[in-house]
Amino acid sequence: MKAEPRKNLRPREIEYLTLVAKGLRRREIAEKMGIAITTVKYYHEEMMSVLCARTAAEAVYEAFQRGIFKVTQ
Repeated sequence: MKAEPRKNLRPREIEYLTLVAKGLRRREIAEKMGIAITTVKYYHEEMMSVLCARTAAEAVYEAFQRGIFKVTQ
């Protein structure tokens, strides 16, 4: 039996997506989060899958649509 895909991002994936939304590159994200670049790539793939996005920009947009991010002033 195949497992159902996840519908929500995990906390570290949200942290990763927040840094993507701020415009950081993968290497900068790895340094800031204290993780290996391979882990950053894993978070990216998981984020894209969960949010059904094809690009990082689309993932950020979807996060806003789902209420994962809020617009603040």
